[in-house]
Amino acid sequence: MTAHDIVWAIRRNIDPKTAAAASYMLFMLKNADDIGTGKNKDINSIGVKALDDYTVQFELKGSAGYFPSVVANAIFDPLPKDTIETHGTKWTEPENIVSNGSYKLSRWDKGNQLIIKKNMDFYDAANVQIEEVRYLIIPEASTTLAMYENNEIDILGGKYVPLPEIPRIMNDPILKKDYSIQPELCTYYLAFNNQRAPMDNPLVRKAFNTAIDRQLLAVIGRSIPSMALAPMLALFFGLTLQLVPIARWTTWDSKILPTIALGLGSASLIARLTRASML
Repeated sequence: MTAHDIVWAIRRNIDPKTAAAASYMLFMLKNADDIGTGKNKDINSIGVKALDDYTVQFELKGSAGYFPSVVANAIFDPLPKDTIETHGTKWTEPENIVSNGSYKLSRWDKGNQLIIKKNMDFYDAANVQIEEVRYLIIPEASTTLAMYENNEIDILGGKYVPLPEIPRIMNDPILKKDYSIQPELCTYYLAFNNQRAPMDNPLVRKAFNTAIDRQLLAVIGRSIPSMALAPMLALFFGLTLQLVPIARWTTWDSKILPTIALGLGSASLIARLTRASML
């Protein structure tokens, strides 16, 4: 791998034909915004170039002190040019894929499991202790906890820990010891449809925003309460919250305020708690 692989990957990712989902993260580079939106057809004019085989130079369109953190995103990762040009959309199949990390793809049973094995060509392979990792693809979260308790899987996390099972987990001496909550670079939130009454009124939105018991939802929903969209793991900056002046406080009669539809998919427990916290 050389610096040229990184440059080629970024140019490929900013190309509108690639339609990379996270290409917007490249927009801080010079000309990237116009290239990504199709206004500039010269893909090579994006602000990145290889000075030699081991040095990449980025040219930004403006100041961005957080840039060193952004380049950790996969959209900046190097890609194998020859492999992609040879195999096209099938370059990620196990028999074709080329990777340079601590593990390499060994097997992919689509819809069932994905197996990665230690990459003996990795520069620090001597310190990679686990020889093989298997990711099981399990559609139903209700199944995963039973598999964990039966020692069929070693690690279970995120949305695969069923919400209705949290009380039992916390009361089980073994499961409680295994269970932990860690910050994640992700935020779950309730979004208002401000095109529909009464949520088209900013005062109503602020009232609901104030009424929701974040702490209750966070504890039950295995999360950390937040007052901002970006989690504290992100590069965070503070904003002053503008409260509604007391003189403008209003109460709404239930006969006047229309029925509020709350859509939360399968998270019925969170839906009930959200409703209860606002009554």
